[in-house]
Amino acid sequence: MTTEKAQEKETLSLPERPDIPEKYTWRLEDLFETAKDWEKALRTVESMGKDLASRKGSLKASADGLLEGLTLSEALEELMERVFVYAHLLSHQDTRNQKGQSMAARAVSLAVKTGELTSFIVPEIIEAGLERVKGFIAERKELECYRFLLEDIFRQSAHRLSTEEETLLSGAGEIAHAPESIFSMLTNADMSFPDVEDEKGQLHPLSQERYGTYLLSPDRTLRENSFRALHGMFGSYKNTLSGTLNATLRGAAYFARSRKYSSTLEAALAPDNIPLEVYHGLIKTVQEHLHLLHRYTSVKKRALALESIHMYDMYFPLAPEPGKNISYEDACRMVAESLRLLGDDYVSLLLEGFESRWVDVLENRGKRGGAYSWGSYGVHPYVLLNYNGTFRDVFTIAHEMGHALHKAFTDEKQPFVYSSHSIFTAEVASTTNEILLHRALQESVNSREEKLYFANALLEQIRTTFFRQTLFAEFELKVHGMIAEGEAPTAETFCSLWRSLNEKYYGNDLQIDTELEYEWARIPHFYSPFYVYQYATGYAAATAISRNITEGSSREVKRYLEFLESGKSDYPVKLLRQAGVDMTSSEPVKEVASLFEKTLKELERLLQENQEG
Repeated sequence: MTTEKAQEKETLSLPERPDIPEKYTWRLEDLFETAKDWEKALRTVESMGKDLASRKGSLKASADGLLEGLTLSEALEELMERVFVYAHLLSHQDTRNQKGQSMAARAVSLAVKTGELTSFIVPEIIEAGLERVKGFIAERKELECYRFLLEDIFRQSAHRLSTEEETLLSGAGEIAHAPESIFSMLTNADMSFPDVEDEKGQLHPLSQERYGTYLLSPDRTLRENSFRALHGMFGSYKNTLSGTLNATLRGAAYFARSRKYSSTLEAALAPDNIPLEVYHGLIKTVQEHLHLLHRYTSVKKRALALESIHMYDMYFPLAPEPGKNISYEDACRMVAESLRLLGDDYVSLLLEGFESRWVDVLENRGKRGGAYSWGSYGVHPYVLLNYNGTFRDVFTIAHEMGHALHKAFTDEKQPFVYSSHSIFTAEVASTTNEILLHRALQESVNSREEKLYFANALLEQIRTTFFRQTLFAEFELKVHGMIAEGEAPTAETFCSLWRSLNEKYYGNDLQIDTELEYEWARIPHFYSPFYVYQYATGYAAATAISRNITEGSSREVKRYLEFLESGKSDYPVKLLRQAGVDMTSSEPVKEVASLFEKTLKELERLLQENQEG
């Protein structure tokens, strides 16, 4: 059978959307009963936007004007969010549906327009002055709930511009997103990857989605050919992708200068009031523990009996996955059982999510790939999965439901204005669930092979989420620094830096292939400056919290649930400190390194027993 026919057969074997049982689909009617209701809401948003724009000048004039403006703005943004989320969820369940795609595009246009209409609010509040605004709060008690929002506006006032300048920057913002859009279109739509051979000479279609699956294959030829073909394709576009990345770097520097920040890093961390020491401290502490990653690389090389170990070998598990074809219902039970430490309220809400169609479970033709959690204030969160019955899918459920319940707990306690989450805190809730699930599964297995699988799985999770993301963070710090120094990095600059960082992080045992030098070119997060470090800090915070919960008292659970309820009612570092983790300290990062070392010792012991057995 030819590759094209095999690929077509595989695609056609997926069910159409109407063939998916209703219980495995999400209930979008909880957002809007019908598309007509959505259309009505869209028109309401347009009307509310015009009403709000007409109030320009009134927010600084009186306490009543400020209250009315903020109340209307909040209501506008809440309805806009629901319109936006519904359209995109509808489009994602079958991306071939032109009506859904059209609705999503209209929602994006409306969101941009709404943003322009509300851009006057912050400059006008700053123009009123802090003391006057404090007086407004004292005059109208209803403004008290906006106190943190207003104080945060003045905290950043030195970096805010006039209304006219903010409007200009807002317009330039669309242009600034062009490099990311070009990157996405080039790498997702225009790039096509060659078929790759396995050890038997059989051809397999390659895509970025399939690449991750091939890296887990016991067929080393398939792993190597997939690695070389994928990165080789990015390498063939290295100059173009160097251009798009350079444009992002220079755009970030321009916006940082425009807002009078000393660096792009400061500009990126300022909105959440993250101290610079958190970023620099992460890199410094991880570097002090790179000997552990070197040791793991060496252990894996010996365990796989390789003369040389390459990056395409690092992902391969040292033991087969113990569970296959796990039913979705069994997976949900496994997740719920592992999270009972979090208390009855948490588990009850989790089960409600499983039973009340929060989750779109199965893959169908045209469905968006991957997994995520999303939602709109006032309505339960939603989760998209493409469940295939593996342990990895079980962990995905735990992860995404962590996000979902974080939102559900926050929405229950916070007004809309504080209902979102910083990425710095959002990844804590999802990763805590994963860590608790891993501990529960590891304790439940008996065979040496199963223990080996879960030990290796935890090491890989820490390697990819903690060490690897910190490598990314260090790369970002250096390339943004180049722009600040007036340098013009080229593709060769990026490749050389990427090679040197991988050599430093993995040590002498890892064979650095030429293709690995191109990996920077395929990382989409680099188009959102200084984003990736939060995966590593989130993992560190989650490790500390899960340990506190496992070893501590009911008070630790209470503190964690209070953290889930807090949303954006305070700055991330303070919220985590209240949950028992000080991210300005090196201790949470050191704790991950300690967990890695402890698990590595266990892996070495199990491998030794296998040899002796």
